[in-house]
Amino acid sequence: MRIAFAIICLAFIGCPPEAVYYGAMPCEAASDCGPNQQCNEGLCVDAQCGDGIVQLDEGCDDGNSDNDDDCTTLCQAPRCGDGLVGLTEACDDGNEIDSDDCTANCQLAVCGDGILRLDIPLDQDGAEACDDGNNEDTDACLNTCQTAKCGDGIQWISVEACDDGNTVQEDACLNDCTAARCGDGIHWADEEECDDGNDDPTDQCLDDCTWAGCGDGIVQAGLEDCDDGNQNNQDDCLNDCALARCGDGVLHSGQEACDDGNDSDADACRNDCELNVCGDGLVNPEAEACDDGNDNPQDDCTTRCQPARCQDGFLQVGVEGCDDGNQSNGDACLNDCTPARCGDGHVQQGQEACDDGNRDPGDGCDADCQREGAPDGCSVLENRGRETLLCSSRRLSWPAAEDFCQDWGGHLVTVDNQADHDVLAGYVWQLGEIWIGYNDRGEERDWEWVGRDSDYENWGAGQPDNWRQREDCACLWTGAGSRWNDAICEQSKAFFCER
Repeated sequence: MRIAFAIICLAFIGCPPEAVYYGAMPCEAASDCGPNQQCNEGLCVDAQCGDGIVQLDEGCDDGNSDNDDDCTTLCQAPRCGDGLVGLTEACDDGNEIDSDDCTANCQLAVCGDGILRLDIPLDQDGAEACDDGNNEDTDACLNTCQTAKCGDGIQWISVEACDDGNTVQEDACLNDCTAARCGDGIHWADEEECDDGNDDPTDQCLDDCTWAGCGDGIVQAGLEDCDDGNQNNQDDCLNDCALARCGDGVLHSGQEACDDGNDSDADACRNDCELNVCGDGLVNPEAEACDDGNDNPQDDCTTRCQPARCQDGFLQVGVEGCDDGNQSNGDACLNDCTPARCGDGHVQQGQEACDDGNRDPGDGCDADCQREGAPDGCSVLENRGRETLLCSSRRLSWPAAEDFCQDWGGHLVTVDNQADHDVLAGYVWQLGEIWIGYNDRGEERDWEWVGRDSDYENWGAGQPDNWRQREDCACLWTGAGSRWNDAICEQSKAFFCER
């Protein structure tokens, strides 16, 4: 019974050292024991793994039950694949499969070890789609052991031009991992105004991916007639990219004299964009009253394109006797465009010394319009600095006296100062009242001289008083102490003329 127990015990690895062996032969050395036995504590027992004695079928026997040293509990040297994790092993799954979590060299499978792991489905964490055994992240296999693909955010060198990891199609990297460029047909936001995918510079989107616009120097077919690329609105191509033409309202430099943008010939610019000028036969209402298209100054329309009229400087044949273009009645042509003549009432300077409107002798101006003595009823004053008549026998109203003086070639007298007044006043005592050229016939109390101007006044006391609102003409009066009085203009009095 004891022998049987001993045999059973020896059959198992790791019997306790204090085990008692029954029926064993005593010994002092192994030589005292039979084959495959050893001398253990003085007894011959069968050899076993773990007894510290290497037998023929054992590669080692270190006498312990530690599997983590140089000799396993199977009394064999440890090796990768024996299912036991040795000192140099990270794992040992007892197989030679290289694609599970423990590689064939007994190392834990990791991404980047160059061994493709196949034991995890691709849709689960830790799965590998590839493993190229390097740290290069820009080749076909990423550092995460996933197959490189467009959109993963990592540029696959030599395969992808870019990879921004997004699905935005309008940035610098397209969704097919090619670099955005002008002409690819995709609008690159913030960089391109447009992109129509062609290199046609004549459509709405130019070949530099900017919108076609008037002034860019490129003719946009169907939309622009021209495009000269400048802002000069006076050349062949306008700033709105339309061809310059007569009537467009824009002056075409070197081609048009004017362009008013209308089709009216009756203004300053004709329909052929030439200036409407006098003599072209077209009436410009802004500047012309007529235009007969000729340069004849003697017909109804002058060469200034105004209706012929007296004093325009053009002799209208059959209508005018003369026309010197001025308003002077003292030259050879009067203001009514009749030739000056003696007796017309206008002194022709250099030809006539006087012209009293008649050719009667004895009135101071003879039939040849030369001066004769003083007119009948008048006398020449010798003591005044200018030629002066005192008409004492010819008594006239103030208006008639002024007409007489004008016929003589002058006006009723203007009094210049006190000395001048004193000379004239010397004749009042004999005649009582004498008209002078001062009056307010135009506007009450606005006294003015009919001939020359003067600031001098010498009214009598209380004058002018406009008695009964009828007194508008001035005279020297003895009742005012030979000073001035306002009188009724229709009264007949003596008068002074000067010229």
